[in-house]
Amino acid sequence: SARPRWRRWLKWAFWISLVLFGLVPVGVIFTYKYVDPPATPLMFLRAADGLGRDWQWRDLDHFPVEVIQAAIAAEDWRFCDHWGVDVDALRGAIDKYEHGGRLTGASTITMQVTRNILLWPGRNIFRKGLELLYAPVVDAVWGKDRVLEVYLNIAEWGPGIYGINAAANAWFGHDVDRLYPDEIARLFVVLPSPLRWDPRATTGPARRRYDRVRRAMRQVRVGAGWAVCP
Repeated sequence: SARPRWRRWLKWAFWISLVLFGLVPVGVIFTYKYVDPPATPLMFLRAADGLGRDWQWRDLDHFPVEVIQAAIAAEDWRFCDHWGVDVDALRGAIDKYEHGGRLTGASTITMQVTRNILLWPGRNIFRKGLELLYAPVVDAVWGKDRVLEVYLNIAEWGPGIYGINAAANAWFGHDVDRLYPDEIARLFVVLPSPLRWDPRATTGPARRRYDRVRRAMRQVRVGAGWAVCP
């Protein structure tokens, strides 16, 4: 007898899902280990909103060590200790969500990179689940240095501003390798809300976050050369 139509549709749905959520992302991950991403989904969305794209790629060895310290201090204190997902932070976020809070926090640098190259902005359980699925693959395939390099080059630092070198020029008028530690800390202040915050602000929440980042930077130790996590 002829196979029921719903079974054929189910089979096609399975293979399409496998390609969309399995083979394509893994192919992108392996490609971007060696090839710098030409763009991210967020860049296209922002461009559609008329924000343009100011983007200047820089290799990791062009960054002052304070940039590495600030990234870890501000965004992912246990960056060198986890495998792409900070399990302890994730448990805390889940507990908060189950008690009526918003689904926030627990997003490691690796998860942020994963979201930026593969997924879309916004907050929902499905996208967070995909982050948790892909982030360990990114961490294992790329290694910590590459994760941090891509992160620093594709993070959004203002309307149409991507990567820390473009941010350094837009906000302080010079390249990243000429930034003072104070300016570096101020750039990382805005990452929770880059479309609203100005790194040059010196009062209110921006000042309090700056003080936390600046103190934490002094406690971050990176490896010799550019082995960020020895």
